[in-house]
Amino acid sequence: LMVRLVFPLETFTKSGAGIALVRPDFASSDREFIYFALAVFAIFAILIVNLRRSTTGLALNAVRWSENASRTMGVSVIQMKMLVSGLAAFVAGVGGGLFALAKNQAVPSEYAILFGLVWLAVLVTFGVRSNIAALLAGVVFVLSPAILTGKLHLNNKWALVPTLLFGLGAIALAKNPEGTVHQAAMGLQKMLHKRTGGRTTATPPPPAPAPDVDPDADRLAEVSS
Repeated sequence: LMVRLVFPLETFTKSGAGIALVRPDFASSDREFIYFALAVFAIFAILIVNLRRSTTGLALNAVRWSENASRTMGVSVIQMKMLVSGLAAFVAGVGGGLFALAKNQAVPSEYAILFGLVWLAVLVTFGVRSNIAALLAGVVFVLSPAILTGKLHLNNKWALVPTLLFGLGAIALAKNPEGTVHQAAMGLQKMLHKRTGGRTTATPPPPAPAPDVDPDADRLAEVSS
């Protein structure tokens, strides 16, 4: 609806030039803006972690696993869905604002649905439930074409290699739905386990249960004495 009816308006397109934006004074240069964007990402990451551990986060997780069980426990499924949709839209809006500030202009054509699907596919490939995976997905997606064409001095055809790698990573999701970051972490853990020879720290045995004491037998012993 937005792409077909709202974005094509002259108010937003400005004859293809888009809306010019000015970065804040404390983030005017590219280096300062990168630090500013990372600070915003860190704030949202902390908020998301705290939300997951809160009562609202537990309710959202319950709705995610079973809506019927959530209703049985008294959780409003519609309210939780509206809440998470609003939070997701807010985070996406802040990200879109940072994306526009990075280029000093907001061009409606750069907010096409297909571009968003590509970004979503990259995020899911790395791991949609991890803040670290989201950070790595953004950094790799932006820097990998520049490294291939700029640092390695390869032609522009090699810039399509990251897209192919993301496609292979999406296929790997069939084996590990948690993403490539989680898969790499599990592989590293197995390698360390093999390097240590499978040795694990011995845990002390649980204490023996106390013998059952019959109170009547105690009273009988007191009377006998």
